Formats: sequence, structure tokens, C-alpha cells
Amino acid sequence: MRLGGKSNPRNKALMKMFNLINIGERVGSGVSNIFNVWADEGWEEPVIEERFDPDRTVLSLSFKKKVTKKLKKSTMLF
Repeated sequence: MRLGGKSNPRNKALMKMFNLINIGERVGSGVSNIFNVWADEGWEEPVIEERFDPDRTVLSLSFKKKVTKKLKKSTMLF
């Protein structure tokens, strides 16, 4: 799912609706594009969660900026 390249719509009726109005390319790049946009914006990486009974795949999106750790300068003694 994350790598893309294979179109596997979960809701075929919704996909057909998008096709009728010429939205959606059906190339399997939707999820990977989401990850790319989130990285470009500096937001926390989306989380993919699989659930069973009933089967679900949940993609959680956060608009929080990534927290970057500052590295301390180390002193090297010779």
C-alpha cells in the first residue's frame, strides 16, 4: 500500500463516481503521494493500521510538525 504501483480501491462505487467526473488516475500512487506530501510539509508521518473482524485498513493523518532532535556537539580529545 505504501509503495504504490497497484490500484486496489476499497470502495468501488466511490471510485466509479470519481472516474465519472475525471478525478483519480487509478495508478496506485494515492497513498505514496500522501506520504510524500506529509514529508514535504514536515508533518508527522502518517500511520497505517490494519484491523481485523471486520477487516479495515486505517490511515491516520496528523498535521503536527515533526519534532527534530538537536544533536549536541561532541568534543573529541586526542
